[in-house]
Amino acid sequence: MSDTSTPSTETSLIITPSTETPLIITPSTETPLIITPRNPGVLKHRLLAKNRKVLKLIDLCGEKVHLCKPTQGDRVKVLEDAKTAGEMGEDEKPTSPRNALRLVARIAACVLYDPANGQRLFSDADLDSVVDSAVWLEDVQEDVQAAFAPNMKDVRKNSEPTPS
Repeated sequence: MSDTSTPSTETSLIITPSTETPLIITPSTETPLIITPRNPGVLKHRLLAKNRKVLKLIDLCGEKVHLCKPTQGDRVKVLEDAKTAGEMGEDEKPTSPRNALRLVARIAACVLYDPANGQRLFSDADLDSVVDSAVWLEDVQEDVQAAFAPNMKDVRKNSEPTPS
């Protein structure tokens, strides 16, 4: 068995038949990473920490902004928040023209990111300001809604029966 106490130029693996005994991987430039059945290691954390996919760079009144694909969780949260705020009725439609604009602003807040730091530009606290003051909202309405909604081509493709 290899000695894991000193770094080597190769990866050291220790595998034992017991599921309770950890698998130890020692990369040459890092401290040992212990992976157990309850701690799947850094892969899980790397995957969960991935940034949203940038769909395109758009121009908002001379400012460059990333239009990003939301996660499924983001989509659900936007719709739940809109329903909780009374902006959408049980029929999934806006309850008033102002609430329709708030829903567009809520979607924009979900998909518009600062390219410099990768953070969302707007929060729920900014919705009224976006609705009342953002001269660019109407210009990006189609883009943000397209980014928010799943691609119907993909939905159809995923719903087709698998040939047997």
